Amino acid sequence: TPKNIPILKISFWVVSLRQSPTETETAKQSIARAQAIRKTPIKLISCEIHGKKLICKYRHNIENRLSMKRYRIVLLTGASSGIGKEIAYALASQAERIVLVARRSEKIEEIARDLSLRFGVSAFALSADLSIPGEASRVFEKTVELAGDAPDLLVNDAGVGFQGKASEIPVDAECKMLRINVESLMVLSKLALRAMEKKRRGVILNVSSMAGFQPGPYMAAYYATKAFALSYSEALAEEARNSHVRLLVLCPGFVDTEFHLHAGSQKGFFRCLFRSSAQSVAWEAVRAVLGGKSGIIVPGKFNKCLLFAERFLSRRLLVKAMACILRRGK
Repeated sequence: TPKNIPILKISFWVVSLRQSPTETETAKQSIARAQAIRKTPIKLISCEIHGKKLICKYRHNIENRLSMKRYRIVLLTGASSGIGKEIAYALASQAERIVLVARRSEKIEEIARDLSLRFGVSAFALSADLSIPGEASRVFEKTVELAGDAPDLLVNDAGVGFQGKASEIPVDAECKMLRINVESLMVLSKLALRAMEKKRRGVILNVSSMAGFQPGPYMAAYYATKAFALSYSEALAEEARNSHVRLLVLCPGFVDTEFHLHAGSQKGFFRCLFRSSAQSVAWEAVRAVLGGKSGIIVPGKFNKCLLFAERFLSRRLLVKAMACILRRGK
């Protein structure tokens, strides 16, 4: 076990009053059988005769080693708030080391400290701005340096969006959005997939959206980036099918996070009526990851029904409906 990974040892005493003096060898044999069955060390410390009874004192050490956890190294982007933060808390008990990536260094440092104290996980805070060209590659290299190896679970949750007419949104702002939502997701997925295919194990969870299933007037570029995340993830899943690497893509609907506040889309009837909590969405994603599933994850019954209903709408009618919803949500 690496030096920086703590080991939790729980020791307690077990006193047996049922053996007679002629059963000392039998007691030792029973200890050996218990060790073989329970896989935990049980040591006979002393035996004392009190009248007609033999009191045997054992020490039972239970080591809850972090090496027994599901994932050695987790790399999580967008971990400072929202779904990413909730996924970090949901996965912390199943990870040995977790690298949290976000722009706000103070937020992720606080979260990293909290995860370490509450779950005993080695948590690293990595401040990075994924809108900078080449930053995604640096994040992956830094993760290997901090954690000692490539991640065996990658969660691409970083994302931004803007609402308004395409002609009015600044070009620079949308170019940065493309680097965060598309380029960083693609780069990190490719780098992680290469390492996972060599080991023939690993999981990649990319966060898309219900926006990936249809065009979104007044959030045109954002909806297009989520369509890329969905399509790209499905394609990679098929390519990696024989490599024992699973790819999942999470497609939530309206989630109550800071994203809508920054995007300027926090209002609107549908957002208020059918919004989900970040915690419920995160737990559904983590259940799918730990449950060995792959493919598309659509949280919530309403979202599943909405996705099913879209099959019966013409493309033109669907675009007009989305334009009506998003225009009113400005």
